[in-house]
Amino acid sequence: MATRAEAFNALVSIDENGFAVPRPGNPVYPPGAGFEVTIGANGRFRATVLNHPMSGVADFLAHLLGSPVQDQTGLTGKYDLRIEYVPPSPDADPGPDIRDAIQQQLGLRLVSKKVPVETLVIDHAEKVPTGN
Repeated sequence: MATRAEAFNALVSIDENGFAVPRPGNPVYPPGAGFEVTIGANGRFRATVLNHPMSGVADFLAHLLGSPVQDQTGLTGKYDLRIEYVPPSPDADPGPDIRDAIQQQLGLRLVSKKVPVETLVIDHAEKVPTGN
């Protein structure tokens, strides 16, 4: 039986920047499967999205940025993308922050503007006793 480290090495390899990447033919990430992950190595982060429509890419970027992102590209189809960036920190290595990485590496421009956002408001809640 393979050890965990051997199984890990059978599924992924380490690229030139120190990030784990799926090996070709990896059964865990078959072609066409959707996938998204952000991992850190060597003071940097790599965010990867595979096989997502632009609306899914926008949702993923919103999670990374901590603010809403709305897809207004008009692009259809599914996309794979990867960006590397340096997290905000006073002692961080030089490198692009998340916003610069999105523009430089993906060619996507983030524009701040007010747009309608669907919001759920709960104006009242009560605890209802339930039987055990």
